[in-house]
Amino acid sequence: MRLAIARPSDAAERKSLYMKLVEATVVYAILFFFALLVGIPFLYMITGSFKTNGQLFSWPVNLLAPEPTMNNYERLLSGEEIPYLRQMGNSVVIAVSQSALTLLFASMVGWGFAKYEFRGKTFLTIFLLFTFAMPTSSPSTSAKNVIFPSRSYADFERLIQTSSGKASSSS
Repeated sequence: MRLAIARPSDAAERKSLYMKLVEATVVYAILFFFALLVGIPFLYMITGSFKTNGQLFSWPVNLLAPEPTMNNYERLLSGEEIPYLRQMGNSVVIAVSQSALTLLFASMVGWGFAKYEFRGKTFLTIFLLFTFAMPTSSPSTSAKNVIFPSRSYADFERLIQTSSGKASSSS
């Protein structure tokens, strides 16, 4: 005995296909709108780097630079006003050294926790995870000491202390 399976009519299939198409169009239109909402400030920031200050702050706002210029990049990379390349080099040295040390010590601690069973292991694991949730810099570290250090820009000790939360708040 065969059971008859009712097939939807062609009109119902077309309506279902039409509704899926409308639904997909609406979803993509909403996603495109939010992509523009997020992307336009980045585009404005990038094109703004090729404008002069007068063009950047003029009204009405122009998204594209009428006369693109590389002066802002020349000023930044020349180091006359801000030692940008030196600061970037300091940041790279600090970031790489802290990442390498963190990887070294975290892997040793993780190996010890995985390999050995000992009393207090659960407490130490919870304590270790709790310390990851805490911020590393203390509120007493003043922004003035970070932005305007009293010594030279090449002072790695101060950068390490600041990034590890051990910098003094005295001026």
